[in-house]
Amino acid sequence: MSFLIAAMMMAAATADVDCPTGGDPSIPRVRANWKTPLSADSVMWAYPPQAVASRQGGKAVIHCTVDVEGKATDCFVVSETPVGLGFGEAAISLHTQMEFTPELRCGKPTPSSVTIPITFSTPPERKASKEAMPALTDQLLGRRLALALRVGDDAEADLMAYGSAMLYRTDRPVPPEQRRALYQMLQETRPKARQIMVEAAGVALAREMSSADLETAVAFYEGPVGQALVRAQGAFRYQAGNEAQAAGATIRNLLDTQFCAITAICKDEAPHASGN
Repeated sequence: MSFLIAAMMMAAATADVDCPTGGDPSIPRVRANWKTPLSADSVMWAYPPQAVASRQGGKAVIHCTVDVEGKATDCFVVSETPVGLGFGEAAISLHTQMEFTPELRCGKPTPSSVTIPITFSTPPERKASKEAMPALTDQLLGRRLALALRVGDDAEADLMAYGSAMLYRTDRPVPPEQRRALYQMLQETRPKARQIMVEAAGVALAREMSSADLETAVAFYEGPVGQALVRAQGAFRYQAGNEAQAAGATIRNLLDTQFCAITAICKDEAPHASGN
């Protein structure tokens, strides 16, 4: 059997409207389009577990809103073939990996709607392995759960932090022209870092959780409440100046105070003036 191949096409479905505030009517409209197309591997790992046993291929059409940042949101299934094997749900689960250039209307990024057909080919035969690995259906569920939990966000954040340290190292400064090349390399590596982390997390989740628990978790975290919870968690962790940063500062200040009380070495202690 051949590896899973995804045939993806996208048609914008927005109607002409007036320019956004501050827009220039002389600038032609540019439709939303793929920034980073879904990889065949990504679609393969979203293959619905219900169809694994029968090795059934299928198709799904989903409709999504592309926001001003190019993220796919508010997706729903338009159709799936065959019905009842989970291809529509599997297609929806891929929305967290979809990256678009947003529609430009009068030169301004504007939310728009897109219709996305996705074709799932028959998955490959599983090869025998000497290592103990979770069942293929559990691996698929584990990866879907990892995608829904957005574990790849941490990988991208770590990649950029590590890359920034490389760019601005002080022991061996990088020339400005090489910095530009390195920065471009970091941007191009981000999807790969996300994929590596998602696949590793998927295997770990499949190993640690039962099939029933995986199915329950996937259903919850792919749903609207679960996604709202994941977004709130991401905001708590990553947005500058929010409650998480304030809590971290409070904890550090507590440690500083206790350290000062025990050692008499206090943070930001004013230097003693030397007498003449």
